[in-house]
Amino acid sequence: MTSTNRTAEFTLRSSNHPFEIRPPCYVVATAQCRSVTSSPWGASLPTTTVRIQHRSPRLVTATLLALTLAFALLTGAAPSAFAAAGEDTLRAGQSLFAGETLVSANGQFRTAVQGDGNVVVYGPGGPRWQTGSRGVGAELAVQGDGNVVVYGSGRPQWWTGTSGSDARLVMQSDGNLVLYLNNRAAWSITTGIIPVRPAAPAELAAGQTLSAGQQLISADGRFTAALQTDGNFVTYGPGNRVLFATGTGGTAGARLAMQTDGNLVIYGNSGARWQTRTSGSGGVLALQNDGNLVVYAGGRAAWARTTGLIGVAPPPVATRSTLNTGETLAAGQQLTYGPYVAALQTDGNFVVYDNGRAVFATNTGGTANARLAIQADGNLVLYGPSGPRWQLGTSGGAGVLALQPDGNLVVYAGGRAVWSIRTGYIGDPSAPPSNSGNPGTPPAGPRPGSPTHIPGCDVKGNVADDGERIYHVPGGQFYDVTVIGNRPGEYWFCSPSDAQAAGWRASKR
Repeated sequence: MTSTNRTAEFTLRSSNHPFEIRPPCYVVATAQCRSVTSSPWGASLPTTTVRIQHRSPRLVTATLLALTLAFALLTGAAPSAFAAAGEDTLRAGQSLFAGETLVSANGQFRTAVQGDGNVVVYGPGGPRWQTGSRGVGAELAVQGDGNVVVYGSGRPQWWTGTSGSDARLVMQSDGNLVLYLNNRAAWSITTGIIPVRPAAPAELAAGQTLSAGQQLISADGRFTAALQTDGNFVTYGPGNRVLFATGTGGTAGARLAMQTDGNLVIYGNSGARWQTRTSGSGGVLALQNDGNLVVYAGGRAAWARTTGLIGVAPPPVATRSTLNTGETLAAGQQLTYGPYVAALQTDGNFVVYDNGRAVFATNTGGTANARLAIQADGNLVLYGPSGPRWQLGTSGGAGVLALQPDGNLVVYAGGRAVWSIRTGYIGDPSAPPSNSGNPGTPPAGPRPGSPTHIPGCDVKGNVADDGERIYHVPGGQFYDVTVIGNRPGEYWFCSPSDAQAAGWRASKR
């Protein structure tokens, strides 16, 4: 009888590994088992192959011999390479093949290896996630090295890229498919790879430094403040969202120092690149659980990423709402009434604020050592070192400057109101009526502007976009389109000379 090559190929499932019987081998009726352990991704393939080739018509006998040898080689090895039907967990060394599933404990979610090579997580509403892999002979393997790989058509099609020991892939009852390594969640379909946070402090004390590549981590682990290798110091929140950065990328040899003088400084090879300019003893940089990065120095918060430099609150001072004859306001002092403030600022400008919004100003900024006086003659005058810089020119006897409960600032002289920021000059009601309709005759000399229109005072003092002060007279090209009151510091004047005295220039058209 002529000898003929006989071949057989089988895929079997043993107690721990799948194996195949397929040609060729060069020893008659001899089985060979091997494990393929190499791949470009470092992933091991727990596959046992049994190969037979013989020159005997007794294929069945050879096959049985191969089966006997294969089972003998695999007896007593690792746990089953297959998840039992209905299980929710696939452990290291186990695999799912096409048509097999992991099922959550509540039975509502499953991970299925499909015949087309795709691995899909299904829930009550249908597909929730997929690997997008393709290929015949699909296998979802949880490898001993901690990597989860989908194989198809004889090569890896998708993988988690994880590594570690004691791996288990769990189809959870919340619909999440999670890979655990050493009882720590290392990957999931909702997060991807979950990085391991190295142990790191939440604070940098005085005298300590962070080198490039080091970081602070908040006590709850949700926030990171990292001095990156490019020299930029960045605070990250959940989802790696950037919350703050010093903008010091490109700093060679970067280090972040919490100095003993309370200043936080980033140094590079060429010197200081960034600093908080804080000071005080016992400085500490703290990354808090609310995500704020704060420098504490001298027993108080001195700087924060959300506020910048935090000034020292001034000591409380007694408040008053009136200035009587013979009294003065010095630079830095003010009258207050509830939310209203009339302040002689340190730059020499006297400004009235309504809930923080400027509603009147003398525009005398740049006056050194300014003081505001209500004189015995009823005149309100702002003085500088060289003499009067601004005045109302009011008269009538002993005067009072009052910031009222309604926010109006009023000058009283001779027992009556003679001027306010809302009306300008107030005429004497006992005086005969004026033909001009002017409710009062302003005193001689330059008169201050009014934020509201006074009959007969029709010159518009406008503040341009660039801050320049320009006045417009009736008949001018821009007079009708100019609106007074859109910006703080815009006023009505009774004459061009009054506007010029207050620092406005004439419109060129």
